[in-house]
Amino acid sequence: MPGRRRRTRWIGFDPSYRCFKPCGRPSRALETVTLRADELEALRLADLEGLYQEECAQRMGISRTTLSRTLAKARHKVAETLINGRRLIIADNPHKALAVSVNDGERETNLERPVSTRQPTHPEQTDTPIRNEKTMKKIVLTANDDRGLAGEMSMHFGRCTHFVLAQVGDDNQVEATEVHANPYAERHEPGQIPEYIKSLGANVVIAGGMGGKAIEWFRQLGIEVATGGARPGVGETLDAYLAGAVTGVAECDHNH
Repeated sequence: MPGRRRRTRWIGFDPSYRCFKPCGRPSRALETVTLRADELEALRLADLEGLYQEECAQRMGISRTTLSRTLAKARHKVAETLINGRRLIIADNPHKALAVSVNDGERETNLERPVSTRQPTHPEQTDTPIRNEKTMKKIVLTANDDRGLAGEMSMHFGRCTHFVLAQVGDDNQVEATEVHANPYAERHEPGQIPEYIKSLGANVVIAGGMGGKAIEWFRQLGIEVATGGARPGVGETLDAYLAGAVTGVAECDHNH
């Protein structure tokens, strides 16, 4: 039975360099990590350009869930390369399209790139006042699924499948949300998940339960931890936190 056809991924640039490795080490002595073109594009849009995941997904012509999964894989591969000294290869994936679209190795001229509806955010391009990002609080909540604020809260910090990142303004209104797959859900070393959550720019992490080592790690990173009073739903828990009903830190009596 034929597999499901992959959707075309829109790629905004063609990298000039496709191989990276530690200095002084021959390639034959290194394990290779392969980063797909769509994974690199997700990194470029989210981490270099600083776009929200919703717009990243729109630019690439994929769903936000797919974008979140692709971005998590890309970040894990880059981290593995840097920390373990791998050779990184950037490979084309067949289901991609560039501005002069390349799809399955054939030139196409009848494709139109998805147009973003987001307004320009540079001061010289718009008259709309720009919110200073420093006034935004970024809150990460643990989840058992990828449904965002509509999802189920996870009571196991280290084993949750997803993290929901909510950006909240000074008026306690949720400005935007993102869903990130947990790249360390199946196996992680101490400190990996706190460092990953810090990389998302989080100020606060809310979980149903958390071990003492993780709590201390977050404290060292300057990230507030709240575990007391988590609700069954992610959105419910966020509302309760913003209302002051989810506070305090209680250690789990089992490992996370």
